Amino acid sequence: MWKAPLSIFAVFIVIISTITILWNISTVQLDRVDLSYVGRFYHGTLADEPLNYLGVMTARTMVENKARPALNPATILWQHFWYNCFTTGYDQVLWLESKDNFRKRQYALYISGKTVFLRLEPDGWNQVLTADFTAQELERALEGFLKPLPAEAEAAD
Repeated sequence: MWKAPLSIFAVFIVIISTITILWNISTVQLDRVDLSYVGRFYHGTLADEPLNYLGVMTARTMVENKARPALNPATILWQHFWYNCFTTGYDQVLWLESKDNFRKRQYALYISGKTVFLRLEPDGWNQVLTADFTAQELERALEGFLKPLPAEAEAAD
């Protein structure tokens, strides 16, 4: 009596899982990040600290080289649910955006443990990544890039 509904449910779960993984899996690229980009942390001891372009390029390299698309459909769906319903509770949030042109693509990294929720604005596209670093390791790698570079400081004056 229950075999048919359970079989249909199992097939449905397999289909949803496969679609979820295929939708999430693509190359991790922050391809539009260039020297006009700056970054800003939103949590922890580095909250509201500006990140100069060398730090932005370092963050880009870390994400592109040390993160890969998540393959666990439960993790992918959970991260999308959490971001769309709460957008809180992350270990760190780092925004990368152009300081000159607000129409350029912006990247937001929501980091929780070794999971990165990558948000692309204004496209509204998201990708869930599994990283080889934590928020604290990213902060340590970038804390030397918090002060403006000499040319940036002169331009601001």
